[in-house]
Amino acid sequence: MSQLDNTIPCPDAGFVFALPIEGAGIIERLTQRRTTKGNGRTFHSGRFANRRIVLIESGIGQEAARAAAEVLCDVFNPKCLCSAGYAGGLSQRLKKMTLCIPQQVVRLSDGAALDLTGSVPQRLDVQAAGVLTLLTADKPIALPDEKIRLGKKYDAELVDMETFAVAEVCRRRQLPFLPLRIIFDAVDEPLMPGTAALQNSTGHGFLRLAGTVLQLVAKRPATVIDILKMYQDAIKAREKLTKQIAGELKRR
Repeated sequence: MSQLDNTIPCPDAGFVFALPIEGAGIIERLTQRRTTKGNGRTFHSGRFANRRIVLIESGIGQEAARAAAEVLCDVFNPKCLCSAGYAGGLSQRLKKMTLCIPQQVVRLSDGAALDLTGSVPQRLDVQAAGVLTLLTADKPIALPDEKIRLGKKYDAELVDMETFAVAEVCRRRQLPFLPLRIIFDAVDEPLMPGTAALQNSTGHGFLRLAGTVLQLVAKRPATVIDILKMYQDAIKAREKLTKQIAGELKRR
């Protein structure tokens, strides 16, 4: 733990991102940036939007997100926690690249629900018509028919694989929580099989991107244009998400 002794103490906010590419927009803008390792994790800390923050990349899924959130809280004791990143649309109401702050999250495995209205800002310049419900699943929901079915069954508008777990950690620790998601694949848009490769990409660097593209082409008979479009969308979504997060921090 000595590696973490000099990091920013008690940050204003902690962030849990599943994928490196989701949080890369914040990491590259950090001032007084410090990257440290401890408890088997990598933490990025510094100042962003004039706030002290710490960020952790959890990996995909609820167990990974829960463990990352627990470690981040134990080590840094942030004043609030944010689960941010990409999500899939379950309703025509949410178009691609729509920013969302859900007010309720439901766990697909057992139907358990958490009301987040006490944590969600009353002022929203993101999608705000009515109550948004996010469904947290244990696997990617890839096909439009399945998205539509789950959206109707759970009265949910978007889906991810991490938010419920982080919300549970915050509920147990009585920690303010902000879920912030951006629609990466709309309800009528199938999730590309190659999307899983985003797990190990930050979206920066031609050689790294080219290598990832070649891996995807080898695994799936898709066109290079389709795969590059996916990465362009991922970077566009990341930048829009980063801008929204900066706005949220400045208001707090």
